[in-house]
Amino acid sequence: MTHLATTRVLPENWVISPASIVSGGEVLTSIQINFFQQYGYLVLPGAALNDLAVLRAEAQRQLAHPEQPMELEATVGYPGAPLANAEGGDTVRRLLKATERSKVWLDWATSAQAKAWLAPLVNDADPAKKVWLNPNHHNCLMTKSPRYSSDTGWHQDIRYWQFKQPQLVSMWLALGDERTENGGLQVIPGSHAAVFSSNQFDEKKFFRTDFTTNLTWLEKSVSIELNAGDVLLFDSRLLHKASRNHSELTKLSLVFTYHGESNYPIAGTRSASQPEIKL
Repeated sequence: MTHLATTRVLPENWVISPASIVSGGEVLTSIQINFFQQYGYLVLPGAALNDLAVLRAEAQRQLAHPEQPMELEATVGYPGAPLANAEGGDTVRRLLKATERSKVWLDWATSAQAKAWLAPLVNDADPAKKVWLNPNHHNCLMTKSPRYSSDTGWHQDIRYWQFKQPQLVSMWLALGDERTENGGLQVIPGSHAAVFSSNQFDEKKFFRTDFTTNLTWLEKSVSIELNAGDVLLFDSRLLHKASRNHSELTKLSLVFTYHGESNYPIAGTRSASQPEIKL
């Protein structure tokens, strides 16, 4: 099963224009589509290399002087997170509403290239149908601090989302290298297509690691190693987790979530609280 990105070296004088973010044209092959459908995720090595410098610079600028809305590690309180009134209590976990924060991020997340990747995955392989970005879930700069990050247990993103159908796809852009030691994602291939019972999850809807029935699934987990500029596409039902950051550098990722033309958020729920963006 091939899913790891290959290693690349960027030239020291590498710069790009923000205008290049809206260009596109590459489409997924039938092999890539079939891989995603079978395993629930797909890595596109180097897919955002041309846009990486400006996207990463914007992330560093915003994180240097973070503004609301944002989510703190202390607020979430996952294992390893600092207490709100202790050292590191103001550590940012996510800068929310990314599409409203930055036109650079909005342009990339709604580009022709993004639509070309996502359309066959959210529309039953019919790229002619519309793709929608839902700004109410993910839509953030995801950060992991070297000193005050936390562990996120096995879960499915769809657990708190309310849509007509559970078929949504998230697009994750690695703004730096991602490995297990700095909190990179681990996934369970094929778990997006499984039917799980409620007792396989705890009260917070994390997949239980102390439940015998779950062990067969947990043994299938793999680590997704991403290089800066790699794009990861994954199904909202895919079980995934991430450890805290044990490196010396903050890990930065941009994450957005999409659905197809036949799907829509349920009215009156958080999933429908802000207008969606059509690609």
